[in-house]
Amino acid sequence: MKCWGSIAGGGSVLPSSIVAFGRLVRNSATEIQLEALRPGTHESIFVRNQEITLSTPKTCNNTTNLIDSNGEDSGSTPSASTRYYAYLSSSGILRLSATAPSSGYLGSEGGAANWRYVGDVRLDASTEFEAVGSIRNIPEIVPCVDAGQTIWHNQSEILSGSGFGCFVDTSQMFGFYGRFTSPANGDKWRAANKLALRKGVYSFHLLAQCNTDSGVIDWYLDDTKIGSTDLYESANTYNKVISISNINIEAGLYTLTGVVNGKNASSSDYYSRWTCAYFRQTG
Repeated sequence: MKCWGSIAGGGSVLPSSIVAFGRLVRNSATEIQLEALRPGTHESIFVRNQEITLSTPKTCNNTTNLIDSNGEDSGSTPSASTRYYAYLSSSGILRLSATAPSSGYLGSEGGAANWRYVGDVRLDASTEFEAVGSIRNIPEIVPCVDAGQTIWHNQSEILSGSGFGCFVDTSQMFGFYGRFTSPANGDKWRAANKLALRKGVYSFHLLAQCNTDSGVIDWYLDDTKIGSTDLYESANTYNKVISISNINIEAGLYTLTGVVNGKNASSSDYYSRWTCAYFRQTG
């Protein structure tokens, strides 16, 4: 799902078509949902002055009929490889439509005025929601929630693998690197905080300690792979910065995930020693 859902606050300062303290996300390949940004604390949101409770997320799947330009059931389901607009009704029903919003609504008259625009989605060739991200088009006046711009490996959340630790090494910049004590193909982690990135072209940079026993890391922003970094070197090498360039990114909050996926033909193991990573906007 290419999802340009948004977050914002109430009042007249922010665009009134934006969801307040909520986000539109890909729940699975076949379902999207509108959920509270911080469950348990901000579960009542305002969409164009309409209060909606998200203690239970609002869902819509790829077999749910579209609504037409009048806000009525169109009698047909979404098509493959097509962009649609997500709307929330006054009664809290989430549906898709091929009709673009007008001033934050499906339309200005009749039943169309009961449907409030909350984001865009896109289906792939298999009629499934594309995995692109969860929050898009965040207005710059909205503070980015829990956004860390430098990713430190010692703060990683481990998703797969054993024996992860932080190892002091004065030869490495910042005096440490993180790694698994029992490295294996498939070791996986994600950054502790989301990244707040503006729309643009970026390069990704990894500060690593490379050696003859290191693996290859695949990197993802949400569910989209941005490239790979090979940590193999023919001799122990400290403070090597490995880069991935020309990454096109839409504005939003992202989760960075890394997973060891194979190794150099000359490498003897799957170690992934690195200290920190960061993005730099290049265009």
